[in-house]
Amino acid sequence: MSNKTIGILLVVFVVIIAIINFSLPGYRGTPVVVSPDEERTRIEEYVRDNINSLTQHVPEVGGTFYVTDVYVEGVDTGRVEYEDGHVAYRSRFDYKVGLEGIVVSGFVDEDGPKIFEKLGIRFEYPAYYLLTEATESESVYGKWNLTLVEDTKENRAMFASSSPARDGPTSITVDVYENTDTLTADSWVKTSSFSNYSLSVGDLQPTTLAERAAYSYTWSGLYEARSIVAATEDYVYSFSLQYLTPDDLILRNFERMIQSVEFI
Repeated sequence: MSNKTIGILLVVFVVIIAIINFSLPGYRGTPVVVSPDEERTRIEEYVRDNINSLTQHVPEVGGTFYVTDVYVEGVDTGRVEYEDGHVAYRSRFDYKVGLEGIVVSGFVDEDGPKIFEKLGIRFEYPAYYLLTEATESESVYGKWNLTLVEDTKENRAMFASSSPARDGPTSITVDVYENTDTLTADSWVKTSSFSNYSLSVGDLQPTTLAERAAYSYTWSGLYEARSIVAATEDYVYSFSLQYLTPDDLILRNFERMIQSVEFI
């Protein structure tokens, strides 16, 4: 048999073996296509199941860590909150998904929530949020305006007016107005153009804010939005949230912030 014939047979043999391997179930080189929601669920389940080996912290004697909240934020990062019944931690992490499976790295602790206290209210907000404040002379909307967005390089550049013009990010805002006409919260919502109630979807819903009567409503503009409004004799307080999807982490942060509100 000539060398040429042997070479041809070897090539054919290699091709056949490759075809067989690619056809086998579970072949590692075969790409598995999953939806973004499925991948997010896989990552979150992985972090929940492996939190004790991922963290650098040691639980109290005889204890183990368990996850209270975990959220995948983008294509390669996430946040997790976990505790052992005594001490709670909050961390960011990086992840990647490849042929070797899920790999989580870069577990970095984050500081606890920050506290804001002004104009008769007090509340907590995440330490990884950027806070910008406008006083009475600067605010377009009210006596005082606070905007909270995730603290990223892009958002800092936008607020510093050093980036090209673009739509603003999803955000949490707090606007405070002098209640010169001593309006109730629902009256202010229905009569003030600042409330965006004309863009509302559904009815005005009674609720409470720090045990004070308040009203909640949803509305739609550039983003989907929700507002909660309460009033005192001196001020009207409007807490608003703008988001993209119901699964966005900013909704959870807004709910926690609302739960921490105190009138002082």
